[in-house]
Amino acid sequence: MNTKKLTLLSGLLLFTFACSKENATQPPEPPKSSTTTTENTPVPTAPPKTPISDIEVTLDLDNFGEPFGDLFRSLNLDAGKQMNDDADYDRIERLMCPDPTNCTPGPVRYWDKINVGRFSLEQSIANHGVIQELHTRGFPIYWSMMGVPAFLHSSCSGCLINEDDDTTHLLRELAVDASDPRNPFGIDIDCQCEDDIWWSGPPSLDPVGGISWLQYVEETTTELLTIFDSETPNLRIGIWNEPDQIWWEENQTQFVNMWCATAQTVRQVLGDRTDILIGGPDVSSWAHSIGGADTPLLQAIQTACGDNPPYDFLTYHHYSEPGKFLFENTVETVRSWGSQPDLPIGIGEYASSLGHGAEATTPCDQSVIAAQDGDTPIATGLDPSAVLCDHRGAVEDIALAATMAAQDHDRLYRFEVWDWGTTDMINSRMGLLTINNLPKPTATSFWMLSHLQGNRVAVINQLDGPFPYHLIASLNGDELVLLVAAQNRTVTEQFARGLLSQGFEFAKEVAPVLAECPAFQLEDVEASISTMAIANQSAEQIIADCSTINPSLAEALAKALAYAAPRVGHVGETFNLTIHAPGWDGAVTRHRIDAYHNTFAEAYRRWPNEEFVNETFDYQSAEEVLWEYLTSPLDEIKATNGQLTFEVRPDSATMLSSEIQ
Repeated sequence: MNTKKLTLLSGLLLFTFACSKENATQPPEPPKSSTTTTENTPVPTAPPKTPISDIEVTLDLDNFGEPFGDLFRSLNLDAGKQMNDDADYDRIERLMCPDPTNCTPGPVRYWDKINVGRFSLEQSIANHGVIQELHTRGFPIYWSMMGVPAFLHSSCSGCLINEDDDTTHLLRELAVDASDPRNPFGIDIDCQCEDDIWWSGPPSLDPVGGISWLQYVEETTTELLTIFDSETPNLRIGIWNEPDQIWWEENQTQFVNMWCATAQTVRQVLGDRTDILIGGPDVSSWAHSIGGADTPLLQAIQTACGDNPPYDFLTYHHYSEPGKFLFENTVETVRSWGSQPDLPIGIGEYASSLGHGAEATTPCDQSVIAAQDGDTPIATGLDPSAVLCDHRGAVEDIALAATMAAQDHDRLYRFEVWDWGTTDMINSRMGLLTINNLPKPTATSFWMLSHLQGNRVAVINQLDGPFPYHLIASLNGDELVLLVAAQNRTVTEQFARGLLSQGFEFAKEVAPVLAECPAFQLEDVEASISTMAIANQSAEQIIADCSTINPSLAEALAKALAYAAPRVGHVGETFNLTIHAPGWDGAVTRHRIDAYHNTFAEAYRRWPNEEFVNETFDYQSAEEVLWEYLTSPLDEIKATNGQLTFEVRPDSATMLSSEIQ
């Protein structure tokens, strides 16, 4: 077997399947038409006889849904980023506000990392001043209680400091000499834990050293409430973060019982207040369990907490390209596990970052920078996770947001404002801004999404056809805002999506079989898949080429090839999109992200690579230059007689805004 050829095919397909999960729901039939309307708008009864565009969309401005509101402008602010001055708060606000001078800020999810940020029960909650400042400035806050105090773990029962008849309860393993200026007690501190994983184990619900976990929760919540106004707190309290990852090493039943008891304790502290909401647990993926349990965590929580639960909402995380998520009705499924048909379901973290196994620092792929306007360069970087750095990651972020908006999600918190450790635009991983505050292309995509605060007019996710694309439209008063994202998907990636639409998990069910099939082992995989797709390869022909394929898989492969066939010949091509909207006439402002129009490309045009790491580089001036570039319109185009036709480039995002007469 030619392992080089198999690796190439597997790599291309696994890229699409990066976020596949074990517990899939039955996918709906994928859309078949390249002409799309909103859900409430019928297909026009008398369309033009001669198409004027590759794709046409009709918007019904008289029948719209509820406002998008804060759906697209919620952000994670990692507690590891210390807010230095007013400019840091202003940076967050201008990311989420089309006009920062006339805007109510959107929600911020703020972590209190108990395991590293608070050493004793008597100490104030971590980052008290930052939380206070955010609240004063009008940011709704989702405060996430994350981590496990070590003292309240049964293996750390000796972490008590007695001084002048007062007892201090240390919450972690800690050894500090009495002479150390950081030691306020004047006596040696030697709190040792018996368990090597004390920092990720469960707290005990029974008292340890005279205090219980629930007492800790009560005191912490009571102190948190002192920061917030009694009339308009704008506060949500989240319990835990990704307990299915490194933060929890015990069984799911133990965690669920602890979580329900914790939520009930927080509810008791709140008393009769209904203006502060309780939720969590921000599991790392909607269908995940802890420790391989058969029941998803979000189902186990709803069952254990009962029909009158102490929480108001549930949250999970979602990373990487839309993949399998596109074909799952996650919100409806999670709600079906409990007794609340309208239970708010939020996404505590989402981003295109991390989905392809990115290292802590990912070198950006400079080969994706267009040499001139209109170029569509073929990426040649060796690290496929470099997509996180440039316009492709920005387009992917919008595609993610569009797929989530197609469901009834509550809030979508974009991860994260600042990158983790990245000081310039040479290396990148996940944030909207570098630590030196340079706006990345993902900052542009988030800023574009923040404009969609008006009533929901359309959410379209066209996954097949010659030009797959995503479209979101909102109407705020007389202002119509549209956002269109088009990823430059290869035929091979569309073939993989065709399998995914049928519920097949590639790594387990498809790749091992294709490894023995000559038709899928050709040198140029893209050309091979394209040839089979346009040849209308049948299941019988596939079996004739590879007898190890069973009839059901052969039928699925044939359907996947048919799914991909319309894409043949259109990879790397632009297409024209025509929008029909009654009363649309006049100037339309256009912003765009593509291989040429993005801050990553502009930075390299303005400054050589060496200047980014030069100690004398003026980051403050560079930040303002790139921010102006980010927010400056590309141009103005014109809608006439309720119709606008414009070009959509491969791997691009376009935002249009104008007044409707």
